[in-house]
Amino acid sequence: MKSQYLPLVLLCCALAFLAGCGKDKSKKDTKKGKQETFTQIDIPTTDEGTFLFDDLNSEFNKLSDNIDSGAVSTEDFTWLEEDEVLKGEEFDIVHFDFDKSNIRADQEPLVEHNIAIAKELLDGNDDEINFAVYGHACSSAGSAAYNLALSEQRAKAERDRFVAAGIPKEKIKIVAQGSEVPVIVDGKPLTGDRVAQAPNRRDEVRVIYS
Repeated sequence: MKSQYLPLVLLCCALAFLAGCGKDKSKKDTKKGKQETFTQIDIPTTDEGTFLFDDLNSEFNKLSDNIDSGAVSTEDFTWLEEDEVLKGEEFDIVHFDFDKSNIRADQEPLVEHNIAIAKELLDGNDDEINFAVYGHACSSAGSAAYNLALSEQRAKAERDRFVAAGIPKEKIKIVAQGSEVPVIVDGKPLTGDRVAQAPNRRDEVRVIYS
């Protein structure tokens, strides 16, 4: 190589070296910046993240105590198939006292009326007809889990009366709805205290045409 080109070659090498160093530094700075951004995210600690589970455990423990004491049933809830068609017919709505699942004396005629309709519908149509008893609760007190169990008890109370009257148990399904389906008054769900919500504490019977 001629000596007159040597300074030019050295200058080019120096520039290339400096450019490479700048590129590496940029990558390191970018990586460092990403790392710092990530470490700024607040990750909940165990103590901060368990409050929800504690609340759920409390609810389940409460429900378990009620089951153990016989206050609620352990019978599985029954849900209807999508292709089953229901019809109200002329069944009466049976109402219950607050936090109770027994049939009141003033509701006995309504239960007897429902039994009579069920027997009439089954006459000659036993293979085509079943029944569903929907149990409901109000939302003025109690957890959602407790009200669901209470609504099941109410549906069972009327179902048991149907069975005692000679209607096969397998013909009647239980549908527990808790406080999720209140009565509609003037286009709005019925709310308020336990007195105002008395109509929500009820059973409704439907016919299943399968």
